[in-house]
Amino acid sequence: MKDAQPTAWNLRPCHWLASTALILSAFLAVSGHAHAATSRNHIWDITYPLEKNTGTYVNGWHLCRDSCARAHRAVDIYATPGTPVYASQDGIIRWRRTSAASDWSPTSGSGYALYIDAPGKIFRHFYGHFGPDKPGSENEAFAVNPATGELWKVGDSVKRGQLLGFVGTSGATGSGPHLHFELRSLTAGIPTDDPGDDAEPGPNYGDPDAPIGSFAYLRYDPFPSFQAAEDRGDYPKPPPLQVGDHVMVFDVNTALNVRGPEACDSPISGAGQPNGRVGRIVGGPAQCPQITSHNLWQILWSDCTLGWSSEGNLHGTVAPAEFCQEFGVSVAISGEGTVAFIPEQPIYPKGSTLRLEAVAADEFEFLQWSGSLSSTDNSLIFTVEEDLALIAQFRRTYSAWETSQFTLEERETAGLTGPENDAFGKGIANLAVYAFGLNVRNPDRSDFPRVEREGDDIAFVFRRLKDEADVTYVVEVSSDLTLWSTLGPEQKQWEIIDVPESSAEIVRITLEPDSAGATHFARIRVKRS
Repeated sequence: MKDAQPTAWNLRPCHWLASTALILSAFLAVSGHAHAATSRNHIWDITYPLEKNTGTYVNGWHLCRDSCARAHRAVDIYATPGTPVYASQDGIIRWRRTSAASDWSPTSGSGYALYIDAPGKIFRHFYGHFGPDKPGSENEAFAVNPATGELWKVGDSVKRGQLLGFVGTSGATGSGPHLHFELRSLTAGIPTDDPGDDAEPGPNYGDPDAPIGSFAYLRYDPFPSFQAAEDRGDYPKPPPLQVGDHVMVFDVNTALNVRGPEACDSPISGAGQPNGRVGRIVGGPAQCPQITSHNLWQILWSDCTLGWSSEGNLHGTVAPAEFCQEFGVSVAISGEGTVAFIPEQPIYPKGSTLRLEAVAADEFEFLQWSGSLSSTDNSLIFTVEEDLALIAQFRRTYSAWETSQFTLEERETAGLTGPENDAFGKGIANLAVYAFGLNVRNPDRSDFPRVEREGDDIAFVFRRLKDEADVTYVVEVSSDLTLWSTLGPEQKQWEIIDVPESSAEIVRITLEPDSAGATHFARIRVKRS
């Protein structure tokens, strides 16, 4: 406990009337707390209700209210609207005011508020001025009880340090957005705080003859307890930030840097975010030791700026009623190829320009875009106005295979690389080598189409390309090698066998002899489609 001589902080209530605004304005620009001399002797074990460096308070215990008809028996912590407010001690919520209450007002009283009875019913902690000064804004005033998934309500058990709500402007907040915090006694017989040099302590500390726990009953000055909590570093410890959280900028001199497109890049010109700006985490965390020891997160800001910022100047906040619209763009690949997103981002603010570049793999060509958008251009440029799901379709083609398998000199040699040619005299046309997934320079004859017999079963076996390609496979049967008929689906039983690390798969077709048992021959014809 700090002992000091009484100063102007301890004057009687009416002495504050003329100077209140000046004294407050002098401290609102200062982060943290302003120590004032006090001789009051009760320090209660409470956690400071805001995160470190997110609020400013002075000892306003004696300020006049209602033309000095009463004293201000609380401490106000001034902070940016949306700043998180945490429980100072365990307890149970015994009362909560919403905009549906008959005494709720956007400009008078304590606005959105609640109080929590501490264990043993020694104290009642009162929190006032949550959320904006408009009705129906409970979602912006109160936080969600993680045990129920609903807004905190009467009867809920609260743990010290849990998020209760957000600093706001509801009620009588003409001096600025702030948290109004009271310590109301729930026990008879606890001595009042030492009034020091106050000649009339009664109006300041309450009426000991009033009903216990009532508005008029004894209250205790939170100021010394706040000082003690800060001196021992007893601040809320919010959960780590994660993707999906809404955050607010605090404690920056001009603006919080927004870097991009990568986390460790230089700040984006003109994209700095001021104190109070809200964003949503969409990526991260990333580490850049050369810039900061804090994690960096990719954030979509309410002004639709997207980039990376340090969590050293961020704290969690409630999702705003209105926010920058953002959309997702996904691309599925059919065949083999890649798609580049320019710029590459996890989400895209409405109105963003995005370019998709499709690049085919060896032996493949880009075919088309399908899904939400359609085009045959491999470079697709569009404005993002909604969620999009596209398919980039690639397929194998003979011309792409020819380019990947033959040198430029070979391709310029007439009669060598065409589909009907036998490039290296292996007894098999280039088109068949391509269609059966063989090595063009040294095809393995064991992989050629063949007939196999197992007992009474006869099967025709061949290789074909796994992916969509510009060839078709037609199986034909004959009994005399003169007349051939196409094998219809009702005449064949297909078995597909994968060939790992190969562009081909094995097809095994069990042949069904006709009623006379005359089917003895089978062949496969490959055509370019």
